[in-house]
Amino acid sequence: MVGERFVRMAGALGCGCAALLASALLATTLLATTAVGAPAADGAIAPPAFRPPLSDACRGYAVPDDEVAAVPAEDAAPAGWPGWDADADGVFTLAVFGDSLADGYWGGVYRALARQDRFEILRHARNATGLSRSDYFDWLTALEEHLATAPIDAALISMGANDHQSIYLGDRAYLHYGHDGWDEAYRARVLAMMSRLEDAGIPTFWVGLPVVRDDTRVEAARRLNRLYADAAEEAGATFIPLWTLTAGESGDFASYLPDEDGRSRRMRADDGIHFTSRGYSMIADHLMAIMDAELSLFDPATVP
Repeated sequence: MVGERFVRMAGALGCGCAALLASALLATTLLATTAVGAPAADGAIAPPAFRPPLSDACRGYAVPDDEVAAVPAEDAAPAGWPGWDADADGVFTLAVFGDSLADGYWGGVYRALARQDRFEILRHARNATGLSRSDYFDWLTALEEHLATAPIDAALISMGANDHQSIYLGDRAYLHYGHDGWDEAYRARVLAMMSRLEDAGIPTFWVGLPVVRDDTRVEAARRLNRLYADAAEEAGATFIPLWTLTAGESGDFASYLPDEDGRSRRMRADDGIHFTSRGYSMIADHLMAIMDAELSLFDPATVP
């Protein structure tokens, strides 16, 4: 039986590809601070020129199928993990939703549990997406489609990497990032996604944004993490912050972090946003420990 939800709050940083494309950063700044066209009757701003979400340039950091399919013996989950208390099919199904970071977290969890036939890890992440640009990809609609396709036992969500930009309101109207009402509009979308899952009896775990190297994205990500934590508290979901876990000794970005044995290891990708395979496994271990605390999925003595 699922225990009482808890909400962990911490500031964290966003994720995207600004470090790779300086011109994309400039375009982002201009779009986020300059109204294009006349305001609509409800105060929304007329649409800016279309630009793809920031993570388009980071598609290369999606987890390759051949990488997640190859599970070395040392990466496999301990054979003693009892897993989920058998339900109708005896399988615990975890669905992972979100952007390119979510795809990496899916890879880490998949590698850890691939040899455990009592777990099914569904890959529902989609790179270069988020909740702001529903004209590009509508996550609320996609969620309904996924839930109608197959039942799930829990949901793991990571978004925000591409969301510090204009929110599409419909009828060619956009609300620019930083303008009055943006936080409320974005939080409403986060809350709608969490509530849809929680109302269906699906334990929901929302992963906070990690520390990144680009200082220009710090405040945006802190802002989003505050919205996630606040919405999670209202919806009864679990917010999992990653700031402390992914920060170096100074509290800032660090490419190398200690592994489970205290040895310094390369955990972050060259773009200063995503993670290495080892880094994603580190995050996955943390996520599984949090889920175990809520759902008693694993033997506490063997959770990484």
